[in-house]
Amino acid sequence: METVEQIDCNLLDKMKTQSLVLTVAAASAAGATYICPASLSSSDAAAIMYGYKVQGLLESYYNSVPVNASYFESLPNAKMTASNGMTLAENTVTNVEGLTKQAQLGTKALKELGMMLGLSPDECNYMLPPAPNGTAHLMNAFYLEATMCGAFIGLTDYVQAPEAAFLTARLSAEHGIHASAIGAMMQPVGFMPNSTMLTPAFTPDMILQDGMEVGKLGTWLNGCATAPSAPCGGTVTIGELLATLSSGNKSTGGMGMNGTTGMGPNGTSSTPPTYSGPVSNAATSAKASFLGGSFALAVAAYMT
Repeated sequence: METVEQIDCNLLDKMKTQSLVLTVAAASAAGATYICPASLSSSDAAAIMYGYKVQGLLESYYNSVPVNASYFESLPNAKMTASNGMTLAENTVTNVEGLTKQAQLGTKALKELGMMLGLSPDECNYMLPPAPNGTAHLMNAFYLEATMCGAFIGLTDYVQAPEAAFLTARLSAEHGIHASAIGAMMQPVGFMPNSTMLTPAFTPDMILQDGMEVGKLGTWLNGCATAPSAPCGGTVTIGELLATLSSGNKSTGGMGMNGTTGMGPNGTSSTPPTYSGPVSNAATSAKASFLGGSFALAVAAYMT
């Protein structure tokens, strides 16, 4: 005669088995929605080419500015010695050289991905932001890295192959890390408790607009890059938390928390930052946008 414990154990085993069968069935049903084989195709080519040229702007900018310790003497506490025995200026040189290398690797990765499709991108004649001193150089680097973080987040919606989606996700994470690190060099608080949005993301149409603020690179790309088409002939709209892909009368995805989008379908923002002044104003606008509109530090102190 079975005990109560034995009965319970037998019943539990049956429930586990049924649960496993249901899980496998659900996974099989989900997998049936994929278009296989999932590999690079011509539909990814324009997006990869756009990403390559955007990434190339960052590499070109870093390579255009020779750096040394005296170049960063304009930074506050530039001569203060850190725990590794080097001054802040010397450590900044090492970090910037590391950022330059990462920019080169990003360009290399996109080029290798494009070569899988037989792409041979033409080189761009970029315009580059001026960097009269080390402080301005860091502000420019922040603006470019923060913008490219959002650019590659947005580009993920424009690729279809897993290889391409993986690289765009990896690059967006890397640029976000770089922007946060540069921001930490210049101000003590990088994340505001009253922010209402995730890390900003930008469609290619937004990125190609002229201006010098986070989310716009058109001035510096100088007509070199072309925006890829959104998948399914639709329009990508980016909100505070989610993105929406609209195709005809149908849409997928979601809006912001309050049902409104942070960015409109034509690349406009409900509360867009503006810029019409010198580099210091551009840097302030860039940081405010990247930090969810809550940046309040006096950046002017760093730009003198």
